[in-house]
Amino acid sequence: MKQLKCSEARDQLQKTIYSCGEFSYEYIPDFCKELPANLRNLSIAGGCTDPDGNVYLAARGIPSQIIQMNPEGEFIKAFGRELNMGDHIHFIYYTPDHTLLVADTNHHVIREITTEGEQIRYFGNMDRPSDTGMDMGFVMRERKKESFRRSLAIRYQASGLCWRA
Repeated sequence: MKQLKCSEARDQLQKTIYSCGEFSYEYIPDFCKELPANLRNLSIAGGCTDPDGNVYLAARGIPSQIIQMNPEGEFIKAFGRELNMGDHIHFIYYTPDHTLLVADTNHHVIREITTEGEQIRYFGNMDRPSDTGMDMGFVMRERKKESFRRSLAIRYQASGLCWRA
């Protein structure tokens, strides 16, 4: 039996490119440069970009917050702590109005916030699950069908458009 061994430095020695249709993505290890210590171990739930290429990451933590970096991966700021979004924000989207939409699953709302961290408004009923939620039976049946065909992928482009597949 042959055994293959990979170097731990593989991604520093060569490029890893992912592609899907017309989109191609390069894996860039350690893209986030010099994050403050309190942000280094947070779980990233999603990301988006603005027209200038700045990156916004939805970081889960206590409390959750948004991390902003420039196109080179240099830390600009973190904001949103004061909005008390709980520990499990789920998704982020940069809008054509130059604001951010953030799914706050702890409070069952979508928040619209400025890129400075000020809340503009929220959609839904704060702290009350919606009656338009998912049919979990259907979701579980579909997951069983697709468990070997699909995995989560997020695609970004500089215009701020973001797709989940």
